[in-house]
Amino acid sequence: MGHEAVNDPAIEATQTYASAVKRAAIDYAAGCLGGVMGIIVGQPFDTIKVRLQTHGAHYTSPWHCARHTVQHEGVRGLFKGLASPLVGSVPINALVFGVHGSTLRALDSAAMPSLSSVFYAGSIAGFVQSFVVAPTDLVKCQLQVQDGFQRGGRRTFAGPMDCIRHITATHGARGMFQGLWPTILRDTFSYGVYFYVYEATLRHLEARREALNATSQQAASMLFAGGCAGVVSWTIIYPLDVVKSVIQSQPSTSDLGLVRHAHTLYREHGWRVFTKGLGTTILRIATIDVINTIPEYPAEDSKIRATSSRRSRGGNGTNVLVVCAQIGAFDSLHWMGVLVNPETNGDAKFICDELHGQYGIHVDHCQVVASGGMPTSYIMASDASGSRTIFHHRDLAELSVDHFASRVPLVQGTVSWTHFECRDAAATPAMLRLARPVMPIISLEVEAPRHDWSLVKSLMVPLADYVFVSQGYITSLGYPSATSFLQSFAQEYTASVVPTSSRTDNDDRWDVHRYLKAMICPWGSHGAFVWIVPSNPTVGKGDTLHIPVLPVESVVDSVGAGDAFVAATISSLHRGNSVVDSVAYGCDVGRLKCVQVGLHFDPCSLKTSCPK
Repeated sequence: MGHEAVNDPAIEATQTYASAVKRAAIDYAAGCLGGVMGIIVGQPFDTIKVRLQTHGAHYTSPWHCARHTVQHEGVRGLFKGLASPLVGSVPINALVFGVHGSTLRALDSAAMPSLSSVFYAGSIAGFVQSFVVAPTDLVKCQLQVQDGFQRGGRRTFAGPMDCIRHITATHGARGMFQGLWPTILRDTFSYGVYFYVYEATLRHLEARREALNATSQQAASMLFAGGCAGVVSWTIIYPLDVVKSVIQSQPSTSDLGLVRHAHTLYREHGWRVFTKGLGTTILRIATIDVINTIPEYPAEDSKIRATSSRRSRGGNGTNVLVVCAQIGAFDSLHWMGVLVNPETNGDAKFICDELHGQYGIHVDHCQVVASGGMPTSYIMASDASGSRTIFHHRDLAELSVDHFASRVPLVQGTVSWTHFECRDAAATPAMLRLARPVMPIISLEVEAPRHDWSLVKSLMVPLADYVFVSQGYITSLGYPSATSFLQSFAQEYTASVVPTSSRTDNDDRWDVHRYLKAMICPWGSHGAFVWIVPSNPTVGKGDTLHIPVLPVESVVDSVGAGDAFVAATISSLHRGNSVVDSVAYGCDVGRLKCVQVGLHFDPCSLKTSCPK
């Protein structure tokens, strides 16, 4: 006797439900595991982010923040507050997966729901989970900001439970929801955007994979889609996350609401506080370099054949930026100089295309003029000696003080290091005076012998943190060596400092020198010489040190070696390394430049000798 198939709707519904539950359980378990791993791996980055958002004035860069944390708190300091989001990840994943899935089925039962339904379902999921995220983020932020820069009256918590007990005892259960509204606004929108971008990207990639009959794994597409979704969603809501972090890191509930907090941050720090991007600005010139390589330097009134000739972008300032870009110590780099309109001047366009297109250096703060020509340097590079002789022609005005003054408010709060070249005797001191109150670190390079040392010493050096003085400039002053120059300056410096006990109300001589940390003199094949400012100039003259460099068997191209030295030294100092280690790194990179043509380095070479 045969058996007939029985189509029982109840059995089919039960099987479908069981299958759906099984799939949901697998997805949820995978999501929880991925969420836990993501929290553990991402916690150090989140700690740095929160510390920069809440009191970034104490840090010059993310790297400085991380370095300070490890030095003062150990590696564990990067994982402060980990327990709170780790415990919260289980209910958060349950809410996100459950609410998103059920909402999406309710909104759109199609096999492939519309992207608008995906966005709405993600937004609702983000809204619901905010009520769990807000308390866990509060505890996390309170612990993360315990970084050694403690505010007066701030309690130090022993751990998550101590933090929770203190908040509930002081403010009741409601205190655990400090920062709830910015969390709701952030997560409602960001989760909608995340799911929308993820699904749209994944569908596009899968459609291309099927159209090309590719054999790539779907996992790769999912990873890429998730990365795109994370970048887009975080970029959009990051300003709101800054406000949330500030609110939740405060020692107690604030009387200010979300809008008032945002307004206060804007009024005190400007709109860039909502991005907290750190970079460096270089105020220099850019040139067109025509480099002719010759067997040896010719005698006067003679003719010689060049073995090679090349045209490149030059100029001390842009050279420094190009090397800084390859080292990667700064988050962003900006050049502020004078450009003939790149739309009408081919040389200016050539410079901008390389700076921005190849190295990502921003040129939007430059002063653009309608007429003139970009400066041109004709360089004779000798194969016999490795030396270079430069003939420079300039038909372009210097950067004006008015232009610089108009740009300072635009970069205030976002620039961590400003590097000046001593160019115009009147304009450079004026720009330094404008920059000093708002720029955290300033360095100055004195190279051309035309500058009066008495003016440089009195009007420019006192406003800089680090001063680079070239070998050519020092010898033009009549000093036989860098050591004699530095010792002479150290003696004048310490003589001008007045002990605190002897100061009068009108005596500002100590204030004149309160910024200077070191004077650095690169000395070619002999390395560099450094004078480090003593911590108490009234009892000592500081240390004058020689930093040697390994010899070069044969110089290939020395053009730009000094700029490479300056860039590497600045980058290492910005990362928090000592003056001696940073200058030694500068010598190493300057030496690397001498054994290659141009300023494009092998990344491995730059990293091998870079201080950590």
